[in-house]
Amino acid sequence: MSENLSRNNHYLSQMYLEAWKNENNKVEVYELLVPNIKAPLWQSKSIRSVGSLDNIFVRLKNGKETDDIEKWFNEKYETPVKIALDHAINDERITIDEWHSLIDFLACHIVRSPAFIIKTLDSGKKCDNVFQEALAKISQMKKEDFLKRKIPLESAQNNNKNNDDMFPFKMTNLGDCDKDNVLFKVESIIGKQFYLWHVKNLLENTSKILHKHKWSIITVDARVTLPTSDDPVICLNYYKENNYDFGGGWGKENGNIIFPISPQKVLFTQIGIKLKPRINADYQMSLLLKKMIVEHSHRKVISKFKDDDVTKIKPRYINEIEFKREKKMWEDFQKNYLEKEIDYIK
Repeated sequence: MSENLSRNNHYLSQMYLEAWKNENNKVEVYELLVPNIKAPLWQSKSIRSVGSLDNIFVRLKNGKETDDIEKWFNEKYETPVKIALDHAINDERITIDEWHSLIDFLACHIVRSPAFIIKTLDSGKKCDNVFQEALAKISQMKKEDFLKRKIPLESAQNNNKNNDDMFPFKMTNLGDCDKDNVLFKVESIIGKQFYLWHVKNLLENTSKILHKHKWSIITVDARVTLPTSDDPVICLNYYKENNYDFGGGWGKENGNIIFPISPQKVLFTQIGIKLKPRINADYQMSLLLKKMIVEHSHRKVISKFKDDDVTKIKPRYINEIEFKREKKMWEDFQKNYLEKEIDYIK
């Protein structure tokens, strides 16, 4: 086992959370799932200890644990966006390349959240579609490619063959059928390896659709301070002020995508609509944005101060059994991966 791995894996970029630091260099965290009523409503924490879980992006490669996914997030999505974020937050000019880095940064924060991990692992029907598209092509494969484990996944991911080596599967030789045919059993598993493969393909292929939209930076009313959350990117279906849902997609016409980038700024698009690059929201719209950010949170809301409005918008859930179950689930995430998925990893 490698000793120099980055095991404290951040699903919220520390650089991103800098915008919510207060005068004490802390952020205030409102936990939405707590074991008992004695748990404090708000906790002051350093950004290093917020938005992270142990080993969620550590994977096996060539039989050894590696933190290459965490490094990939940092090198491709976090480091390039720093200047763009500063320009967006400070009302400075944003170049075309900087817009691209902001959009990539947004996409990265969709797929690395705990809520997205759980959604991916629970989406059996969607995963089955991927498996079926791959398995349907096996009978058409050349024998030499099949024996090299070259399972064709390109149809499921925009005709792109990248990252197929990450797809979890194993083959068992069941013996010769006749002189020209060999019978194999091919199996896959829905788990962490599938999630990591899915992330790579979404960010390298599917996320390109986000660059086709026209993006804006919204500045909220000075009387409103926005929080962020552990699931900060909102894909919204908006009908009217009290009629909306969070089931929107990355390319759904007239849908909205909302990403708070500071307590006063939001990266925003309305798909299919060209808006001004800079938008000033009135007081009511600013309050609505704040409400949506809190409602969309998974287990944490992060604020610059202890905000009573947040606790009114979304009361916390007190359940000791559920709290312990979820805590153990994340503690066992890597252990179960190493024990149950190793046979499916190349």
